[in-house]
Amino acid sequence: MFFKRINILHVILNIELWERFAFYGLQAIINTYLLKNKSLLLSEYDVIVIFSSFTALLYGVTPFGEWLGNKILGISRTMQLGLFISLIGYILIFLAQENKKIIILSLSILAIGSCIFKVNPSLILTNYCSKKNNSEIDRVFTLYYTIINVGSLLSMLLTPYLFFKYGWQISILSSILGLMISLITSFIYKNKIQKFGSKIDVLPLKITTITNCTILILLITLVFYSLINTNYIANILSSLIVTIYTFIIIKQTLQLKSKPQKEMVAILILMLESLFFFVLYNQAPTSINMLTIKNVNTKISNINFRPEQFQSLNPLFILILTPVLNYIYKKNNISVAYKFLTGIILYSISFIFLVIGIDINLLDTNTLISPLWIILCYLFQSIGELLVSALGLSMITQLAPKNLINISVNIWFLVSSISSFISGKIFNSITQQHNISQFTSLIIFKNFFTKIIILCIIVVFLISIITPYLNFIIKNKIHKLNK
Repeated sequence: MFFKRINILHVILNIELWERFAFYGLQAIINTYLLKNKSLLLSEYDVIVIFSSFTALLYGVTPFGEWLGNKILGISRTMQLGLFISLIGYILIFLAQENKKIIILSLSILAIGSCIFKVNPSLILTNYCSKKNNSEIDRVFTLYYTIINVGSLLSMLLTPYLFFKYGWQISILSSILGLMISLITSFIYKNKIQKFGSKIDVLPLKITTITNCTILILLITLVFYSLINTNYIANILSSLIVTIYTFIIIKQTLQLKSKPQKEMVAILILMLESLFFFVLYNQAPTSINMLTIKNVNTKISNINFRPEQFQSLNPLFILILTPVLNYIYKKNNISVAYKFLTGIILYSISFIFLVIGIDINLLDTNTLISPLWIILCYLFQSIGELLVSALGLSMITQLAPKNLINISVNIWFLVSSISSFISGKIFNSITQQHNISQFTSLIIFKNFFTKIIILCIIVVFLISIITPYLNFIIKNKIHKLNK
């Protein structure tokens, strides 16, 4: 009786929560682990190259996961396959210890598993929302994003603690357990998932299909293994994929009638804005995390926190602020175009707090800045994230023509891929030697964040000019849907 009452939304939220718990747990500690493991002989530059390549490839091949779900295996089986492959990756990294080749192979397997899984829950929710109005769609995707951050918060608090208290293997064991819960859930509720999947879901699989998919996945994994070591080539590959998909969607947009064409143009412009947003967003696990490790006093009210645990402020603030924003949305009909603009402005302000905090310490010749500035930074970034990243898929569902929704969702994830490379490239411009002083480190970070603020001012000015036009298109679309 209990299982019958659970609907598809509950199922997808549970699967996503534990999959993200596993992923963000690894993200919270992977850079620290690679740097602290002296036997790996990795510099700060090497670590950021590995991390940015891993995350970029993870998002860069999401069209492959969508293709498997809609055309080859069915969404339900593709989700299970992605989770199973990811589980192998976590188990392998659990066993890797100090072997660099095994660690990179593990990350390659995790990247292919995650990209196979990643897009399919979003497609199921898109199908689930197909007959709902705009406010309900926003509510569903905001709830979806909230659950992701529940998993993120739990793992970012727990995993660094386990890592420094009990070691690498125990911390990764928590990710393995999270993945197992997600995988088991996908099997228990397979029939519910199939109802909102693709036509392929209910068809039996042929042996040749299974064989071909296995060979293809193995080949992609080997390619990923090579690319994680060669950031430049990985960048070219990901850029090529984005270029091809962008060309396809532009070509199909040009074939649309006047109004749908304008709506797709609005989506593409908002995706371009989101590219800049994600470049800023990716500073959290890179530059902001490194600043916290090197130059932040992590003691709050006589409690010593691990620097890596400060990343959990982001999901914590999102959980607190989501009900507040939902209340504001109910009282005020704010266009997604203005939400994107406001989100990017708030993200820009977050870096000003970091520069202020650093400046105060430079005047006092103190090398450890107050945690207050990091907290304020994450607070403004969290609000900005809820206004952009949390509503991206909702925006696509509302604006895109039905025949272009899937490709638009793929491009949304591909934008994250490109932003990972750009973020890694930007941060690598300030990677530091281990023997520099903390005072010099502060100066380097100040100059870096100041350049980001200047760039933000320019971009916000340009977005402010185009936003009224986007708002006009979106309002016309919503008016037409409400008739």
